[in-house]
Amino acid sequence: TAKLAADYQVAQPVTLEVDTMWDRYDHKQQRIDATNEFGAGTGFVYKTGPGASLKGSYHYAHRAVSQYKLGDTAVNPEAVGLINYNWADRVRHRADMRFDASPLQAVSFGVSGQYQNDAYGADARFGLKSQKNLVGGVDATYDPSGKVSFTANYSRERRNDFIQNGAKDDTFNAADGGLDEAYYADTVNPLNYWDTDIVENVNTVGLEATFRPIPEKMTLTAGYTFSESRMKFDTTNPNEGTAAMAGFAGAKLGNAVAKSWPLVVNKSHEIRIGGTHQLSKDLKVGVNYLFAWNKMEDFANTSAYLAGSSPENTTRYVMTGGTNGAYEAHVLGTYMTYKF
Repeated sequence: TAKLAADYQVAQPVTLEVDTMWDRYDHKQQRIDATNEFGAGTGFVYKTGPGASLKGSYHYAHRAVSQYKLGDTAVNPEAVGLINYNWADRVRHRADMRFDASPLQAVSFGVSGQYQNDAYGADARFGLKSQKNLVGGVDATYDPSGKVSFTANYSRERRNDFIQNGAKDDTFNAADGGLDEAYYADTVNPLNYWDTDIVENVNTVGLEATFRPIPEKMTLTAGYTFSESRMKFDTTNPNEGTAAMAGFAGAKLGNAVAKSWPLVVNKSHEIRIGGTHQLSKDLKVGVNYLFAWNKMEDFANTSAYLAGSSPENTTRYVMTGGTNGAYEAHVLGTYMTYKF
């Protein structure tokens, strides 16, 4: 990974920034050889007044994949053209903006926003094709004295994912209408394609308190964050009209027919406790504890969404990994900082 950045103060309140990056991963004993990503960006900082500033940036990045070994083989039985989005070619556009201000000596606040648009596997047949994120947030800090301060924050994120799918185990037939003839030898008939649009809204609120019983010597922190995600799924059969002309309702296979998916609500709780102690002028130690509890109302194990309404050996996953209804995590960490 390499990055080069430069900034130039155009005038007293304005600074312009530019940067470029290169990122490469080499893979061994996996189905890709490497990924290469190049990117560039620009930004600005505008100090609007005493204790106030406005920051903005835009970044573009393109990731290319080398030697992706596709599926439908004995050692890799995935459908031909199914691309893991972590390994797919990707084009990314991201814009960020943040405003900070301190209207009072003891009060400061910030307003931030971010838009990100990722396009995956433009030439791929199946998989996650696009992801768009829009995030807005506000935060405020109240510092009444040198011994205590309080911070509160709220953010709302809206994500939109688009996935192209196809039910397996059905060869092409004469009634396929000439769709995707390049794949005529595989086991995914175009009459069994189905797509998924996912709209997810995530609301997150957090509180944190910082105590300094011995200023510049000891600091204690405690925080709580609650996040709720609501996901709406919309499935469609892109070749439904062609399937209808061939005498099928929606798709040729029953388990490829688009269904109505339930609303998914996931909730996350996090509690954080930590402290630091300045043992000497150059040595500082700290300890942190995190408790996280996630409650997931996924439907991946519901039989109606696994095998559909026909007996073919096909599963209907939209997202994988929803095999547990909840999980808890306890994380304890320590660190030491030494300056010399």
